[in-house]
Amino acid sequence: MSHYYSEEVLTPLKLRRVSGMILGKMYQFDIAPGVFSSQKVDKGSLALCELMQLDKGHKVLDIGCGYGVIGIVASSFVSEVHMRDINKRAVYLTKRNIKLNNIKNASVSQGNLYDELDRFNSILTNPPISSGMDTVGLMIDEAPKHLYEGGNLQLVIRKGVNIIKERLEKSFEKVNIKKKYGYYIIFAS
Repeated sequence: MSHYYSEEVLTPLKLRRVSGMILGKMYQFDIAPGVFSSQKVDKGSLALCELMQLDKGHKVLDIGCGYGVIGIVASSFVSEVHMRDINKRAVYLTKRNIKLNNIKNASVSQGNLYDELDRFNSILTNPPISSGMDTVGLMIDEAPKHLYEGGNLQLVIRKGVNIIKERLEKSFEKVNIKKKYGYYIIFAS
C-alpha cells in the first residue's frame, strides 16, 4: 500500500490546479492524488506560511515539501529555498509548481529526510504525522545537524503538541508555540 510519505505512488496521476491568495500574493499549484492534501492547500500549511519567521538572506529547507506550498511561499522572503520529499510524485509536482509560479530561487530533490543535504538557516515542515513518530522524531532529532548556528526549525501540527514539544526541547534551547486555524505552529531554536 502506498501513502503520501511513500517513495512510489500507485494511484493514477490526475492533475488538478488550485489557486489562492497567500500573504497578499496569488499562487497556483498543480496537485494530484498520492501527495498530501490532494484537494486543496491544507490549513496547516497555510497557517505555517502565514506565521513563518524568515530573513531575506536566509537559506531555507522545506522538508517533506509535498507539492511545494511552504517552500514556494517562503521563496518570496528569502534568498534561497531547497525543497525535499521522499515521494517521487511530490517532487514532480513541486518542479511543475516552481515553474508555474515563476520561482527563480528554489530547487527540489527526491530523497529520504536530510540525506546528502547541507545546512540551512531555517527548516520548515508540515511533517507527515501519519507516518508515525519514528519518522517525525528523526525529522526533529536530525534538524540541528542541518542548521547553521542560530538556525531554527519551524513546524506545524494539529495533534500531539506536548509530545512534539518535549521532543524538541531535547535538541533545542527555545521552543515557542503559536496557534492558527486550529493548528500549532512551533518555533524551535
